Amino acid sequence: MNKTIKATFFSLTFFIFLPLLSGCSEEEYYFVFRDDANDTESISKTAKELENFELPIPEKEGFSFDGWYLDSLKTVEYDTTLLKEGVNQLYAKYSPNNYTITVHADQDITYNFKYDEDIKLQPISKDDYTFVGYYTNVGLTDEFSQTRMPSHNIELFPKFERNLHYYSFVYHSNNDEQLDTVSKEKNELASYVLPIPEKEGFSFDGWYLDS
Repeated sequence: MNKTIKATFFSLTFFIFLPLLSGCSEEEYYFVFRDDANDTESISKTAKELENFELPIPEKEGFSFDGWYLDSLKTVEYDTTLLKEGVNQLYAKYSPNNYTITVHADQDITYNFKYDEDIKLQPISKDDYTFVGYYTNVGLTDEFSQTRMPSHNIELFPKFERNLHYYSFVYHSNNDEQLDTVSKEKNELASYVLPIPEKEGFSFDGWYLDS
């Protein structure tokens, strides 16, 4: 009889305390960090640990980290009140950084591009010169050839070649005899002095453009 009472008392005690014991287990949250720039990482945290848990801050070249999101479309920002017990997928969101290209010409020109954006630069006009291209050094020996914006600012220097304009002078005497032919580049004209020929018994009056 005593054995029966003891067994019944133990059974009742077990079933009474079983729900209490179950309720003592802490909620656990699993996080799967999905990041196209880094390896996927998984960690678990209890509800108590969650209070002081700081999400990792990943890095991605040319981008700024905007935060973790709870959906793959990255529209729902991470919020502890939205977490569910069990597995929570977190998605990293980034935005491309802005970088500049500065062209050092007579007046500096600045272009703005996002990381990995197509680089499109305009040629520079200069009187009596032909634009050759952009170079990365003052000595104009290293030609700039990048087509997409890197993760740093760039300084460029334009290169020009002078347009050579030649003028030929054919000198004729009074009787249309050809005396001489001279060629001069455009920038030499300002300092060029026409010859002064001599003719016995005559004074030289000057050169004329028509016969």
